[in-house]
Amino acid sequence: KNSWGVSWGDEGYFWISYYDATIKNFAGFSVRSSESYVNNYSYNGSDFSAYYSYSYATAAANVFTSKGLERLTSVATYAIKPGTTVKVSVYTGLAENCTNPTKGTKAAYKEMTLEREGYHTIYLDTPVILQPGEKFSVAIEYSHNDGKVSVAAEIQGYGKYNISSREGETFICANAKYNIWSAASKYNIENVYIQALTECAHSSVTTVLEAQPTCMSTGAVTEICNICGCEANRIELPNGAHEHVEWGEFVHDEESGKEVCCGVCLDCGEEQMKYYSSGTTMVTN
Repeated sequence: KNSWGVSWGDEGYFWISYYDATIKNFAGFSVRSSESYVNNYSYNGSDFSAYYSYSYATAAANVFTSKGLERLTSVATYAIKPGTTVKVSVYTGLAENCTNPTKGTKAAYKEMTLEREGYHTIYLDTPVILQPGEKFSVAIEYSHNDGKVSVAAEIQGYGKYNISSREGETFICANAKYNIWSAASKYNIENVYIQALTECAHSSVTTVLEAQPTCMSTGAVTEICNICGCEANRIELPNGAHEHVEWGEFVHDEESGKEVCCGVCLDCGEEQMKYYSSGTTMVTN
């Protein structure tokens, strides 16, 4: 039953199949745990509500300042329509008052086509190490095989929020063919939807014995990060020696001419032999 009265549809009613998941739009989610992340760098204070468009490839970038020794492992952005190709570049070592987000050391690059529209997390092939207080940028070139591309952004006047941005944070390269960058405010854009997701670099760890190796089992030590408290590394230890052996008395072995002593491991029951000759004692399994 609709709410528009009996003049609409079949006297106010319409038919929909039980197999239809939606009347018009649908959404799907594929998620991973965010527990490993220590920082989510972003300038977005509102939900996605606007975008700007060009009929050629365009690029946008955000410049951030690292809060500590971190590993940049992934970035996030929106695809306004299916089939958007993104070229993600990460630059480190930017100047304090940089006016071009690509004037640094190119530390990572990844290109992929986002088959579906919506919000995407893009995982870098190799993490980027960020030093405390380091200026770094995430620059993304957006393109589409039909020549037209749109970029999600916070634009003053769209939606219900009062939006503003600070100088030196968000940049636009209107035509990606040319590496000419300008402050986003030049295009009446406040912030673009580009995020940087970092994990702890585990620079200081404490080694904890997790399991003592024995002759019957392996052991393990775990390195715990002193900064974030999570497990930074786990090292497997090989089987240990027979620690608890009950030895008998030495007796003379006529065949070998040596003094021999037999013993049994109290942990696994394996028999060992100990003998000495010419003042040297040796142990064999």
